[in-house]
Amino acid sequence: MYEEYRRRCKAEPREFNLGDAFLWKESGKPCVFNLGTQEGYWRDRATYEAIETALTSMRQQAQAEGIRTIALRASGPGTADCRGTR
Repeated sequence: MYEEYRRRCKAEPREFNLGDAFLWKESGKPCVFNLGTQEGYWRDRATYEAIETALTSMRQQAQAEGIRTIALRASGPGTADCRGTR
């Protein structure tokens, strides 16, 4: 999964951008969504706009794939050094 994620990030033009949701599927394993919430390096700050856009994309892909349940780790202020308040 990581190799494909890096390939998409480094492709010219990029294939994984801020606000994207990339679905990784591997036989016999749970599906994993990678959410584009931070521009640049992992230490950059996430924005609520990017989180909302990525979650919307994830939801659309999940519906199209027939995925009915999704587990999420904590996201937002304090977890990805998110900018803004909500």
